[in-house]
Amino acid sequence: MKNKTMTIPKSHFKIFKHEVERLIDVLGLKEWNVEIAFEEFGTSESCPNAEIKWNSKSRCVKFRYNRKIIDAHRKMIIPPLICAKHEIGHLLMAEMEEIATARYVADYEVDAASEKFATLISKVL
Repeated sequence: MKNKTMTIPKSHFKIFKHEVERLIDVLGLKEWNVEIAFEEFGTSESCPNAEIKWNSKSRCVKFRYNRKIIDAHRKMIIPPLICAKHEIGHLLMAEMEEIATARYVADYEVDAASEKFATLISKVL
């Protein structure tokens, strides 16, 4: 049986998009080629409000804000401003995550990624 879905208003996406763009500007993340989409994905039991896919080598990142969620998750809708901040957090940790999953990592790579994160986060704290 297919789950009933609820459509998210486009106004939520506009808020999400504006906040993502604002945070990219505030944090100086201009080296990323950014795409922000309002599309349906994950209308299952693990239905997220938003997600991010990135490639640190090509410096491409795609933020997705879900157009639909299943009715069972109606109470789990996260406000778009919080979603944007959460997904930007993932982008800030992208290099650290990549290093952490690499088979061979030099100490200086971890130090450099950590320093970059600390510098970026200090702009907003």
